[in-house]
Amino acid sequence: MAALGLMGCSGSGADPTTQARALLRETFSGHHPMASGRLHAELTVDPRGSSVLTQPLTLSFGGPFQSRGSHVPPASDFAIAITFQGHTGRLGIISTGTRGFVTLGTRAYTLPAAIFAQLERGVSAVGGAGNGTGVSPGALGIHPQSWLSDPRVVGSQTIAGTPTVHIHGALALAPLLGDLSTILARAGSVSSTTSALRALSPATQARLAGQIHHASFDLWTGRADHTLRKLSVTLTLPVSGSIRTQLGGLSQVTVAFTLAYSDIGRPQTVSAPPSAAPYSQFQQHLAQAVLGIEGIITSAASGAGAGGAGAGGAGAGVTGSGAAGGPSSVPAYSQCITAANGSVAKIQKCAALLNGGG
Repeated sequence: MAALGLMGCSGSGADPTTQARALLRETFSGHHPMASGRLHAELTVDPRGSSVLTQPLTLSFGGPFQSRGSHVPPASDFAIAITFQGHTGRLGIISTGTRGFVTLGTRAYTLPAAIFAQLERGVSAVGGAGNGTGVSPGALGIHPQSWLSDPRVVGSQTIAGTPTVHIHGALALAPLLGDLSTILARAGSVSSTTSALRALSPATQARLAGQIHHASFDLWTGRADHTLRKLSVTLTLPVSGSIRTQLGGLSQVTVAFTLAYSDIGRPQTVSAPPSAAPYSQFQQHLAQAVLGIEGIITSAASGAGAGGAGAGGAGAGVTGSGAAGGPSSVPAYSQCITAANGSVAKIQKCAALLNGGG
C-alpha cells in the first residue's frame, strides 16, 4: 500500500505504464465506498457528413445520491435529458427510499406504490445498489480497468476540486463490449418493460470490434485516495450502405461516453416534491412529449430540419405536434399505455394511435 501511495505522487520515478497499472488496480480493486455524492453520465453521438443530422445527439443522466444503509437502494434525485437537433427533453426520477416521484419540467407526479417498488427492484438488480455503498462502477457491473490497453500516466488535473492523476490508453474493445453485453442482459431481466434488451451475441461483439476506429480511454483517479473521479471513452464508427443514403450522406459517427463523480462522501439531501399530481396526469403529459419527439424525428428523417416541432422552455420537456395523429390522439394513447401494464408488445401497438390508427 505504501508503494502504491508513492506511485500516485508526482515525484515517483516509476515507469508510466507500471505506475498506471498499479493505480488502476488500486482504483478498481481497493475499497472505495461511494455512500453519497453526485453522479454525471453523458453519451454523445456526433454525426459527420449528413445533410439531415446536423447536430450531435446527447443523452445525459445524473444527480445526487445518498446511501440509506445495507440491502436497500440509495435515495436519489436523478435527471435524464436528451438533446436532438436542437431540442431538449427532460425527465426526473426521485426516490426518497420510501416514496417515488417523476418530474416532467416543473411538474411532479407521484409514482404508484407498485411502480415505485418495481423501480427500486430494477435499481438493485441492474446496479447492485443495495450494498450500502451507493453508486459505483463495480455496482453497475462494469470493470473499466480491463478496458485499457497499454495505459500510461500522462499528467495530473483537478476534477471538481479534487487533485487527480490522469491515465490514458487505447481502448480494449473485447472487454468493453463484454461489459456492455452484461449490462444489457441484466437490464433486460429486470421486468417486462425492459425485456426487449438482450445481451450482445459473440458474433455481434466481433462485428462491432472490427468496425470501431480511433478508440481511446482516459481516466482520472484521486491523487490521495485513488478513487475514481472521471472516465471518458471515445470511438468512431463508419457508416455505409442504405442507412448512409437514408440519412443524407452520413459517413461516420463519433461516440463519446463520460462518467464522473463529485462531492464523494458529502451528505446529499433528497426530498419529496412539495406538491405532486396523480400519476395519470403524468401519463398524459408523457404522451404529448412522445408526440413532440416523433415530430422532431420525422422532420429530421424527411430532411426538413427541426421545423416540424418545437421545444418547450427550459426544463419543460419536449413538446410539439409533428406526428400525424395530432394532440387529439393523446388521450387514447395514454389509455392504451395504461392498459398495456408494462407489456412491451402492447406498448408498441399503442404507437399506431399516434398516427391516427385505431
